[in-house]
Order: sequence, then structure tokens, then C-alpha cells
Amino acid sequence: MKKIIMTCCLFLFTVLIYSQSVTECDSAFIFKHFLFYHSDSKTFDDIDEPFIEEYWTSENVKAQKYYYLSAFLKTIPVDQRVIMLSYLDDNQKNKGHYWIYNNLRTARDTIEYFLIMNTNYGIPYSHLNIPERTVMKYCTKCKYR
Repeated sequence: MKKIIMTCCLFLFTVLIYSQSVTECDSAFIFKHFLFYHSDSKTFDDIDEPFIEEYWTSENVKAQKYYYLSAFLKTIPVDQRVIMLSYLDDNQKNKGHYWIYNNLRTARDTIEYFLIMNTNYGIPYSHLNIPERTVMKYCTKCKYR
């Protein structure tokens, strides 16, 4: 019985993780409209917070979709993904943060993530079950909450 339950749980988690994919069209839209991608130099600017706030107000349904999907684009800097997630409801925000945290690639990304989480944009580390010692390992000036 335990094996059957474990197999079902593993299957559901796998489906959940792979269902978080972002289409090429969505990715292009996010880069073009929120990160102001420059195709000639293949660079992008930091997000323009007044613009994303205005977009949130004027196009709320679309903004929810794109801000959530931005969390799953590893090519966007961690801090910018967290800023976009900060506009969403708690459920989407927690799912996005959980995915980001579990897909950090480098120690630098982890440090940046913990630093931005320590601001008003982030959520408490405890919501993601991140141990205090892990936070302190990467960010000694962060306040665990």
C-alpha cells in the first residue's frame, strides 16, 4: 500500500513540476514587454517598476499570468522574478517561490534570492520551510522570519 501511495505522489509531483513550463510565445512577451529585451545586443534592462505596476492595474488578468510565468524563466535574474511575484496572490506567490528556491543554480543566485526575500517583495523564509541556518549561511544580514 505504501509503495502505491509513494508512486502516486511521485507521479503527481513530476506532473506538477513539468506543468510549470513557459511557452516560447509567453517568454518572448515577458522579455519584450517587462524586461525591454534588445534583440540587436541580446541584452535586457531591469524591470521598470512603475510600468509593471501600471500594467498590473490596467491589464490585471494578463499581468497575473505573465508575472506568474516569469518565475519559471531561469534567464531572468532572481530579484526581478521575485519583484513580479510580489504582485500575485499568496497561492501563486508561494508556488513561484517554491519553484525558484528549488531551482537556484549558483551560490550567487541563492545569496541574491535571500537578500530580495528579506525585503518587502519577499515572503517569510519559513513559508518555504527554509531552515534559519541555511538563510544565515548565505545571508548573515538577513532577518529570519
